[in-house]
Amino acid sequence: QTPQQPRDEQTPDTGQDGVPQGGQCRAGGGTSTKLTYTRTFAPKFEYKLDWMDRLRNQMKRWLTSDVPTVVAGDFNVIPEDIDCHKPASWAGDLSAALDSGAAGAGGPVALRCDASVADRAIYFLRYSAFLPSDSRTVAQVSEIAGDNAMYERSLFEENRSLLADGFWEVAIHRAMRTKGQRLVMVQSATAEFGKSFPVALISHHRFAHGRHFGAWRVRQAGTSWARIAAAAPFVPFVLLARSARRGLRSGGEFARFLTAAPLILWLAACWALGEAMGALQPRTAVTQVPELEGARAHRD
Repeated sequence: QTPQQPRDEQTPDTGQDGVPQGGQCRAGGGTSTKLTYTRTFAPKFEYKLDWMDRLRNQMKRWLTSDVPTVVAGDFNVIPEDIDCHKPASWAGDLSAALDSGAAGAGGPVALRCDASVADRAIYFLRYSAFLPSDSRTVAQVSEIAGDNAMYERSLFEENRSLLADGFWEVAIHRAMRTKGQRLVMVQSATAEFGKSFPVALISHHRFAHGRHFGAWRVRQAGTSWARIAAAAPFVPFVLLARSARRGLRSGGEFARFLTAAPLILWLAACWALGEAMGALQPRTAVTQVPELEGARAHRD
């Protein structure tokens, strides 16, 4: 059956088909003669618990109905150690780094042993700056991977405007350094990068994110569009060389880097082309970024 048009955010309290809504939470969905489906999103922890209680009550009502119902969406809540993959070496260690005075603490990102060639290429492009090391010290750094990090919440409250363009890591970290605040790398808080997207889809992501970043550099960072466009032919080789240097320095990962090198070059070329096109767009243009990666990519 063809579903009806989704009905999103109808009221602040009840919303579509009785799903609770809120200023930071939303739900939408549709119905057919065979199925009711609902997608949900609840981003901030202080809103989540109450909202999820109301959602659970609504789901109980759905269970008593005769219509099959699908509920899917983002349920990212880790209030207890059991909800964290590695509570002792992740949440505890990152939190301890913040308690010691750091404004942001991140851990390394490791490549899973069963990673495919495509996964390896994506990993070396996005996370080669955050390879694990044998050291177990906490060291001050200029960048951490926002995908595996913990920050003082006040940073985001104070710099809310920097979140609008998607590349919040670059902007937030720059603001922190300007204020003399510290970023630290906690080697014991390691996360693993596993299965990603198919090559065709990730190629599209790289192009779209590069285009978004190129437009952001011109509009927000004040970089010359001509400089970005002129550098574009060299960017894939620079990124490949940078990944190679980091892989070689890590020792054990260099062999896996070599197997992924052709695909790394291809994905870097997708990024560079997108970045050049984004830089050449009118300054008022709004670039749409695929939602699957959520505008979190950064070239380094």
